[in-house]
Amino acid sequence: MQIGIKHQNDLAEFNNCMKKRPTYSTTTSHKQLKLSEVGKVYPIKKLDQAEFDKATLRLIIDTVSPFSFVEHPAFVNYCKVTSNKVPASRRSLMRDVEYLYSKMIHEMISELDTVNYVCITADCWSIFHKSYIGFTIHWINPQTLERCSKGLACRRMIGRHTYDNIAELIDKVLDEFKIQNKTTLIVTDNAANFVKTFRIYSNDNDNDLN
Repeated sequence: MQIGIKHQNDLAEFNNCMKKRPTYSTTTSHKQLKLSEVGKVYPIKKLDQAEFDKATLRLIIDTVSPFSFVEHPAFVNYCKVTSNKVPASRRSLMRDVEYLYSKMIHEMISELDTVNYVCITADCWSIFHKSYIGFTIHWINPQTLERCSKGLACRRMIGRHTYDNIAELIDKVLDEFKIQNKTTLIVTDNAANFVKTFRIYSNDNDNDLN
């Protein structure tokens, strides 16, 4: 009663606002979804053998798994249960990897052909009594001025990490990718074999130019 007497105008406005508020029913029933309607539903696509082999190849490459994995009885059984497919043989996958590798090298050479200057890095390491040398390459895209980087090569080193072996492998990689006259800088660590490589062979190149 006190509210009605002291605040008649405010009470009337409050009641009008309450009448205008929308009312929601709490007893609204919802139709139960079917199992196929839960989440995103994509049309079922029939997987052919070529697509299955391609997916298997990507699995081997991306997980750095041995080729013998596709012939493991557990993997063969998994393929039969999940897709009713038989995985390609190890020899077939090896041929496919060699084809993809050749294609990738060709595409990289074509891409580097449009670049005037590149910088590479080189490093040697040993694991399981075997030695390797790896290269990365870096350049500026002449159109977008974007910095680009890629793994260039990884080669097995036969013998010791001597300066002449390192120089020979560097020369072979530069020749393979046709970047002998485009390489402005080679970044390495300060190991004695790398230092000697560039001290001796850079002097030879200077003499040839003179």
